[in-house]
Amino acid sequence: MSELAEILGRARWQGWSLLPESEGFALLAALGLQTPHTLVFDRPDDLAAGELTAMAGDQVVLKAVCPDLAHKTEVRGIAVLRRDLETIRAAAREMESSLSKSCFQGFLLQEWVDYDREVGGELLVSLRWDREFGPVLTCGPGGVHAELLGKDLKQDRGLMITSCGLVPDALPKLLAKTSIVELMTTSRRGRSPRVPMAALVDTLTTLVRKGEPLLTAGVDEIEINPLVAHQGHLIALDVLVRLSSERASPDQDRPIEKLRNLLEPRSIAILGVSRQLNPGRIILKNILREGFDPRRITVVKPGESSIEGCRCVPEIGALPERVDLLIIALSAELVPEVLDRVIDGRLAESLIVIPGGLEEQPGPGNKVGRLLTTLRESRHTKWRGPLINGANCLGIRSVPGHYDTSFLLEHKLPPPGGPGASVALVSQSGAFLAARNSKLPEISCKYSISIGNQLDLTVGDYLLHLAEDQDLRVIAVYIEGFKILDGLRFIEAARRLRDQGRTVVLYRAGRSEAGALAAASHTASLSGSYVTTIALARAAGVLIAESLADFEDLLELAARFSERPLAGRSLAGVSNAGFECVALSDHLGWWTPAELTQRTVSELRELLHRAGVDGLVEVRNPLDVTPMMGDEIYARVVEELLTDPGVDVGVIGCVPFTGALDTLPAGPGHDEDLDGERSIVTRLTDLWERTTKPWIVVVDAGSQYDPLAQRLRTVGIPTFRTMDRAMTMLEMYGRWVAESQAFGGMGNDQG
Repeated sequence: MSELAEILGRARWQGWSLLPESEGFALLAALGLQTPHTLVFDRPDDLAAGELTAMAGDQVVLKAVCPDLAHKTEVRGIAVLRRDLETIRAAAREMESSLSKSCFQGFLLQEWVDYDREVGGELLVSLRWDREFGPVLTCGPGGVHAELLGKDLKQDRGLMITSCGLVPDALPKLLAKTSIVELMTTSRRGRSPRVPMAALVDTLTTLVRKGEPLLTAGVDEIEINPLVAHQGHLIALDVLVRLSSERASPDQDRPIEKLRNLLEPRSIAILGVSRQLNPGRIILKNILREGFDPRRITVVKPGESSIEGCRCVPEIGALPERVDLLIIALSAELVPEVLDRVIDGRLAESLIVIPGGLEEQPGPGNKVGRLLTTLRESRHTKWRGPLINGANCLGIRSVPGHYDTSFLLEHKLPPPGGPGASVALVSQSGAFLAARNSKLPEISCKYSISIGNQLDLTVGDYLLHLAEDQDLRVIAVYIEGFKILDGLRFIEAARRLRDQGRTVVLYRAGRSEAGALAAASHTASLSGSYVTTIALARAAGVLIAESLADFEDLLELAARFSERPLAGRSLAGVSNAGFECVALSDHLGWWTPAELTQRTVSELRELLHRAGVDGLVEVRNPLDVTPMMGDEIYARVVEELLTDPGVDVGVIGCVPFTGALDTLPAGPGHDEDLDGERSIVTRLTDLWERTTKPWIVVVDAGSQYDPLAQRLRTVGIPTFRTMDRAMTMLEMYGRWVAESQAFGGMGNDQG
């Protein structure tokens, strides 16, 4: 490692942000990677004829040495030449005259390596420091077309991105899923592999094992492009080493054990409550609505003895005891002083800070910077200081804590109905949290947590804490940006939850440059790489939502199927409309039609005969029962399909226009009643309660039939409004189950 230390020492002394390529090759050689033979010289006439004899082959590669120049091709700083002294000197003179004198530092002459330049012959390999995830290894298409190929290839096949902590255990499996690696390491059309997979795994493992310490010593990235296959070996033909200036460290001294005080407080205090209806007053009303004991609530309000039956004190220092939770609903400019007093007086174990405008901008003249310093100092006391949720947040609704700190009026966002589900929803955006709770009111989350700009508490903190709650089966997360190294903590917690058979659903915002900027301005969190987040989360078994609509549908499926494990990929479908059966078949995708047993076929034929449609309908999968089938027999058909031992999941299409089914609420002009004991809704509800297999319903109709769809959702049946959407989401969920839980040995290779 002394040679590596010398290289980095020279770089720091020179003030380089990029290592010269000659130094980069020396670094690779010290790491144990194979490189071509190279020569370094300062001026064209410094190159001697005798030095060329060490170069194999008839050609050489001449490169300008420019520490701050990443792409030499664009400024003609690289040339392939005959291995001839005068030819090389002439090219060097031309190169020297065309480059900036402030940049130019000499030449690198490199042995020419003849390799296969077709797709699959070149790799790009990167070992880099990611501010959210720490050391990350990337492998994908290399050469001059690396960026284009990386974009065109399917997202989960184009690049292998993994946390270095997973190397080497998961490396062979991850590499095997990458298209470019498959082309390099497997036989195709009688052609031998360019290089064995074992050789690639060994090279990357060596890079990580020896190179990872450099990432903590001031190296931001070691990029090899291309890494080529040559005579069964891997050779690095080009290297780019980026150096860091200063790297911020994560603050991980938070007393996470106090999250229990935050989520299940025994006492609450509130600042910012008015006699009139203001955000603080709405928060107080919503807390009381959730059943929190008013005798355990203190309102900080001068000139009042009580508000809403809760005692008042004139100022924060007059709190009769240290509270578990303090909610601050004051204007942003007042918050730093209040927090200073809370910390100095040890007045609260946890806080929810509602207002925005408290972006983390450390500095001697900045109130927030001073506040954070005070907070960190409190962490080194026996008390360990308070936890802070926010700022710029909607706060928290906790069913076990009997409180809701949102400042939304009840008639604008009614509280979810029904018993609390085994679901937690964690969001960086309060509006996103409100929108999801509004659109999925039948899923009454145990916790709905808006974390805002993560001034203190982070997404990773919450996931690690919630992982200890064995009652939670699903944790759904909306994130715009992780704090420093908090993405790694998130991934570690997600993997633990996956190993326990539980589900983490993730939507990562900021995938585009514009989206990243919007996320940064919204939350004051720097947005990292979307692609890196998705790759590492997917490897950890996270269920990835690619759109906001996907997030809602996948959350519903995960919540409803948490107690209905998917055991395989055999699907049975039924509809009373032929077009839905066609749509189901067209969108089978990863699913396979279940082969029904003879008993099931016989029972279905008998039911079709009773319905008088046996002359019109042939028993097959999916089954078209026609609009003539009524509520009772339709429900019996569904039950027979779900009872079949070869069926793993059911899809039921209920096109509601037929008069044979009760699909409308009771009203004038008809005798239907979807709430009646004989209706299809009542029968499907009963069937949902008696079955254990996962199944869904499709109601493809207009707003007149919204009550039908809503009744089905209310009892817990996942309900979609078009067959293609239902099948797309079901396939996404099924593939995730197969990949993360590996039932029946199934995986992405079968897709």
